[in-house]
Amino acid sequence: MKKTKRVSNSEIQCWMQCKQKHFYQFVMKIEPKRKLFVFDRGDMIGQTVQEYNKGKSWKKLWKKLDAEYKSKTFIEERETDLSVLIPTLTENYIAAYEDIDEFNYLASEFYFDLQIIPGVNIEGNLDEVVSLDGKTISNKEIKCYSVFPSIAFLTFNTQSILYEWALLQMGYKVKSTVWDIIKAKMPGEAKLTTKGLLSKSKVDSTYFQMEKSLKKLGLDITDPEIAEYLETFGYESYFYRQEIPHNKTVSRNLIEEIKKIAIEIKMYSGIKKEKAIGYQCGRCEFRNLCQSELQGVNTRSILAIEYQESEYAKRKDLNRREKAKEKQKDVIPKSFKSKK
Repeated sequence: MKKTKRVSNSEIQCWMQCKQKHFYQFVMKIEPKRKLFVFDRGDMIGQTVQEYNKGKSWKKLWKKLDAEYKSKTFIEERETDLSVLIPTLTENYIAAYEDIDEFNYLASEFYFDLQIIPGVNIEGNLDEVVSLDGKTISNKEIKCYSVFPSIAFLTFNTQSILYEWALLQMGYKVKSTVWDIIKAKMPGEAKLTTKGLLSKSKVDSTYFQMEKSLKKLGLDITDPEIAEYLETFGYESYFYRQEIPHNKTVSRNLIEEIKKIAIEIKMYSGIKKEKAIGYQCGRCEFRNLCQSELQGVNTRSILAIEYQESEYAKRKDLNRREKAKEKQKDVIPKSFKSKK
């Protein structure tokens, strides 16, 4: 009996982007010893926000994440200090939504493992599963971007389409994907002029952050002039939610494309290793290794110094899946399932 191959949205994206990168990441199963800043940032903010939405202490989780981050990076490597950025954005997120959050949170890190073609399963973890109307469910994606993405990007995103497909395969009534987007930038703060007065210069910030910084400067936020200035700030430039309704036609067509890619991976994984050389190479975590191969350099030392066995590979596939299922304590109520 042939072993079932399991792929994720990340592997599908990697295959489409560069076959050589796919070989490093999913065949050799290696990863850089030090991750790129941007990947740490998005993962951490997602985890703290999820912890808050589950009604748990996000600060307790953050202490653990922060300690891990500091142990893996040198001060010189930190483009932006995540030890400040992540808790600041989390506090602002809570301030933005705590009084207006309309979601019924049903599950978080919801794991699935489903066949997409014979011999190949798709697996993944939904950030959150929510309900807006008490009758249907929505996949909720928590993402951190430097610039808010376009509606087209959100509509044709393969991950959200796959996750909706997975929920439908499990029999749930799927309404949409809700994108919970956070700007990856430190909110600005209030400043004083050289004369000790409040500067009215333009600041890219939020109400919460400005109120906090005004108090830190010792200013009275009940003063009419300061209160009027404070009211010019909101949260819309840092936090953005967009619901994309489930589209049967888009979903059907994209899933067919994904099935074609799954067939390619099944047939050619470990065989095809074409390098897709382009602008994206500058941010690839395997850049040094790939460029060394192009130069005909012996890569043994580079592999030993810069790379390690990936966390994904350290855990046995079966053991990893079983643990994911055990960890999944949230169960979506049967009332959200279709009667078919």
